[in-house]
Amino acid sequence: MTQKTDDKINILLFKYTSKNNRQILGKFIDELEITFKNMGHIVTILDFDQYAVHKDSINLDYVINSDGASIVFKDMDQTTTDFDQYGVPKSLIKVDYVINFCLTLALVPSLFKFFSDNNVIVGTVLLDNPARFKMFLKYTPKNNVFIGMFAESFLNSYEKYIDNTRILTHLMQAGSKSIIMNNKKNIDVIMTANLSGPDLPENAANKFIEKGKIKESEITIFKKFIKEVHNKACNDFNKTMEQCIEEVILENEDIQSAMNIPNLKQILFEQVYIILDWHRRMHYRQKVVKTLLDNDIKVEFWLNSKNKFFNEYPNFVDNGELPYPEIIEKIAESKILLQDLYPVKNGGSERVFNAMLNRTLVISNRNSFANDELIDGVNIIYYDANNLNELVEKVRFYTENYDLAQPIIENAYKLVSEKHTWKNRAEELVNMYYVMKALNETELPS
Repeated sequence: MTQKTDDKINILLFKYTSKNNRQILGKFIDELEITFKNMGHIVTILDFDQYAVHKDSINLDYVINSDGASIVFKDMDQTTTDFDQYGVPKSLIKVDYVINFCLTLALVPSLFKFFSDNNVIVGTVLLDNPARFKMFLKYTPKNNVFIGMFAESFLNSYEKYIDNTRILTHLMQAGSKSIIMNNKKNIDVIMTANLSGPDLPENAANKFIEKGKIKESEITIFKKFIKEVHNKACNDFNKTMEQCIEEVILENEDIQSAMNIPNLKQILFEQVYIILDWHRRMHYRQKVVKTLLDNDIKVEFWLNSKNKFFNEYPNFVDNGELPYPEIIEKIAESKILLQDLYPVKNGGSERVFNAMLNRTLVISNRNSFANDELIDGVNIIYYDANNLNELVEKVRFYTENYDLAQPIIENAYKLVSEKHTWKNRAEELVNMYYVMKALNETELPS
């Protein structure tokens, strides 16, 4: 529940993204902007991509006064600059709270340090496992900063193997509704995801070794760790990566010993995770797609795939990459969304919530979603990731008996509407602001 307060928070939504994730992060930021404003807060979007393009004409200054921290853009040429065209505000912007996704603020270390040093609360929301953001985390201050992760398994492994001194919070992703309401369900089954050829783990390991990131005396244990986790992870797709890593550590005394060495522990965990996680995802996704095609299941694919792995199949139609807002519209037009998300503990994926919020049935590999409130046959349909025949059977059944899916669809819609919209996440982010402020007050000297 959101803390009761009449205070207006000066919120800065920081947008600085790569080509690959600009659209999805832009959508999340737009959703939060609308919601925070509806809650009565003062919201500014700082689009650093736009500023970077025009930094020869305008300059970003940091200001401290009795009112707190502020930023301001100034015209370097002392001419009449069209700030609206540049997409940046011209007036002084007071900042109490900064929210960014995927640690993009770490790309501007001086700005991040300014906020951290001057009692501005900074919240960053990760969209993947923290091991994938290790370089950004390296340049992320700890003072006045919290990191949100969408799965409990991510938080637990981060604290155990990487860093237990940061403030972390469990913050799931959220769903977005179609802009074109009451879409007709023109598509039977849809699958949207990235699909690329998985790099062989040994190749990725050798590249890491060649960079000199690990001592020669540690190479043998590093390679063994990768091999053991790979075998376990690719023999049981129902287990989380964290489970697979934990089991390998417990089963091998030499790996246990290595993981007791503080500096080596973090390197081994991060690299094993990074090397194997993406490989496992792509390996499994190819198995899913191939099984569907082999069984003549008609699926509309938007796979964002540079390589056409299944061109030999006459029933394979990859519609290619779509902008993220259009993906939401396509999901809303579909009767069924197929999900093959890597298993996590208590996670919350935007793709699942998008589908449910647009009354699309989700058929997913068995997973621990949303505080275990997504229940097989009640508001979601699960299949055994190790038995893809079960996936085929369930897709066929609900394609042919779509009317029987309606109670499940409505239950899912009700749950997500109540608990997993961007309004819910905005309320949680406001709560975290006050939690962080309270922590600061308790740490002040008396």
